[in-house]
Amino acid sequence: MTFFTDTKAAIGPRIRCPGCGALVSLSMAAGPDGHRSLTCSRCGAVVLPIATNADGERQPWRVLVVDDEPDIRLLIRLLLRGDKRFTVVAEAADGESAVQMATEHQPDFVLLDIAMPGKNGWAAIPRIRQSVPGCRVVMCSATSPSDHKQHLADADAYVEKLDIREQIPDVLVALGAAS
Repeated sequence: MTFFTDTKAAIGPRIRCPGCGALVSLSMAAGPDGHRSLTCSRCGAVVLPIATNADGERQPWRVLVVDDEPDIRLLIRLLLRGDKRFTVVAEAADGESAVQMATEHQPDFVLLDIAMPGKNGWAAIPRIRQSVPGCRVVMCSATSPSDHKQHLADADAYVEKLDIREQIPDVLVALGAAS
């Protein structure tokens, strides 16, 4: 189950604005300037650019997959490989490697496990955000989001590992549409 995203909304996806507690609506169409808008009823509108190639087509979103379990990384890689909207640019098995790979590959998204050897996922988020401004972080864990209430605002979304196959593409699309 995603914590911040509701992709079953009647009119496009809706995302909760971390820290505001508000529900935001997405304007899915790009304007003439190539931007999309994310409007939050509490903190106002945020307008971010969309990366396109020379033909004006949307580039695939770049994804960094971080999990200490090779089988989980493989599952996510295979899941995203079948979707032209995404490309997995790197993988890492711990928080420190996640920071290094994020700095090197500048992904649009980091799918980040929480419990890993060494630096855990929550500890890696501030350094990832510092080295890759605008990167969206989706936490993936075997535990419920209620087990991590004190950290949830640090992530853009939360997906339980049992729901990865059903939810990861939808969550990434919803977050990508917001940026």
